Amino acid sequence: MSLKTISLFLLTVCTMALLQSCQSDPVPRPRGYFRIELSEKALKQVEAPCGIKFDLPKYAGIERLQGAGKDTCWFNVYAPRYNARLHLSFIEVDNNFQSLVEDAYQFAFQHEQKANAIIRTPIVSNDGQSSGLLYDLTGNVASPVQFFVTDSSKHFIRGGLYFQNLPNEDSLAPVVEYLREDVIKIMKTIQWKESY
Repeated sequence: MSLKTISLFLLTVCTMALLQSCQSDPVPRPRGYFRIELSEKALKQVEAPCGIKFDLPKYAGIERLQGAGKDTCWFNVYAPRYNARLHLSFIEVDNNFQSLVEDAYQFAFQHEQKANAIIRTPIVSNDGQSSGLLYDLTGNVASPVQFFVTDSSKHFIRGGLYFQNLPNEDSLAPVVEYLREDVIKIMKTIQWKESY
């Protein structure tokens, strides 16, 4: 083959490729997210700080925090695989029940400006001794799930789920739904010290 033949062949191929690429409008590709592998559901009963028992997913752990007051206890349920923490505050009820419920409401509705919606779901524990509210916050909020559980006479616990990254509702949606189910299990299986 001569140099002239090779050049003519390459020019023809390039021209055909250029004409082919101009025939249709380019279609933008949607942004993709990494696939998140969710753990298999398995629970273990744990005795958390503050004299509380509940069922905890096996992928999670508990860390106690210092600095709470005499009638308050703080601890976290952490899930390192999902870069998430459930911040929990236990407070003894002592003629302050209404203010505790109001505080839980205020914590949830602090996110109102960023939230598309805030949905409240009542939850009753399996033994019927405790009840509470689950707040689902949709949109790019710092805490997509918040809740409180109480026996209305002595014990009150409030919690909020937080991720250690920027909120992005689309990419976090499968993890939020997965962890939300486990938050409900915690709410339903909670037992106070004098109950066990």
